Amino acid sequence: MPVSKEEERLIRALLQTLRLVRSRMIGRCAGHSPQAHLRAATLRFIRDADGPTMREIAGFLRIQAPTATAVASGLIRAGLARRASGTADRRIVRLRLTPSGRRELSRLERHVSESLLAILDGLDREDRGQLRRILEKIVSGTAGISNQ
Repeated sequence: MPVSKEEERLIRALLQTLRLVRSRMIGRCAGHSPQAHLRAATLRFIRDADGPTMREIAGFLRIQAPTATAVASGLIRAGLARRASGTADRRIVRLRLTPSGRRELSRLERHVSESLLAILDGLDREDRGQLRRILEKIVSGTAGISNQ
């Protein structure tokens, strides 16, 4: 299907925005390991899922179970998460954030917020509201689309 000139401009602007956001995020995490984004996403998921299993973590991250176990083990060694046995089935292991993990996640989320707000600095309140509505529309319209 041919792409119109306007669609080309929109795609180019979207890709430039994605590169800008990504470079700012990486710049804010300078000095952190290349896996800092994976660590932050996993900590956020553990908090939001309220004690997910390894299988749930693997599914969220779209990685194999042994890789999810390695990620979780790194968080546990760093004191950011702990293993907790399931109440109904003691074989099921769930992860929970430690107080250090909650503090680290809070710190990482502050960095993300600061980076994104710096990017949005040139937009007035009305533009920000319009951008938010457009982004929400995009997200809700792609909710059922697979990333594969």
